[in-house]
Amino acid sequence: MKTASRFALAIVFLAATSFVCPPARAQEGPLQTAQPKGVTTDDIIQRFAGKEKQFQDARDLYTYRQDVKVETVDGDTVTGEYREVFDVVFNDQGRRIENVVFAPQSTLEQGGLEMDEGDIQDIRHVMPFVLTTEEIPEYNILYVGQQQEDELHCYVFDVAPKKLEPKKRYFQGRIWVDDHDFQIVKTYGKGVPDMEKKGKEEHLYPKFTSTNRWQVLVPDFYPRR
Repeated sequence: MKTASRFALAIVFLAATSFVCPPARAQEGPLQTAQPKGVTTDDIIQRFAGKEKQFQDARDLYTYRQDVKVETVDGDTVTGEYREVFDVVFNDQGRRIENVVFAPQSTLEQGGLEMDEGDIQDIRHVMPFVLTTEEIPEYNILYVGQQQEDELHCYVFDVAPKKLEPKKRYFQGRIWVDDHDFQIVKTYGKGVPDMEKKGKEEHLYPKFTSTNRWQVLVPDFYPRR
């Protein structure tokens, strides 16, 4: 996304299994760099990746409606909006498809924002980040410590792609894995790579925080480059 000035941006996903109201911001404790006790970091990675695979497989059994809204605001005034509503369903051959049911003309440029295909891919696939067993080889996953998130005690990992394949979007950032169920409960990061073209403006992608991948994603503020 490219912006002409600082802006507030909120992206909300509403599906059949989601809540409408956004969650309260988590109470985050200090990061402790101590190594895990009674379990290795590799074991933690394998266990949460297995849970992520279960989550992905379960999600793939459902049909649902996804409602995406991106707004630029100046104070309480909405200056531009992108909106898309689409159904994720199965066709007659049993393949998953996306049927767009509502997509009015975007007015984001009025608010100084532009979106490209990378933004759309990030909204649909990167922001609801899932790191399964099959995807682990694509990423460097570095244990950085332990941290309290509300009532949950979490293992914290930094995640970055090992290699950027053409026309593919990746997640880069930090994940929090609860130490009881070994599930990812929070992600903070962005879609990569950013686009840099000679003689053209740099196209940067916003960082976002996800506390529930079927609920609300709130990107950071950032200035235009």
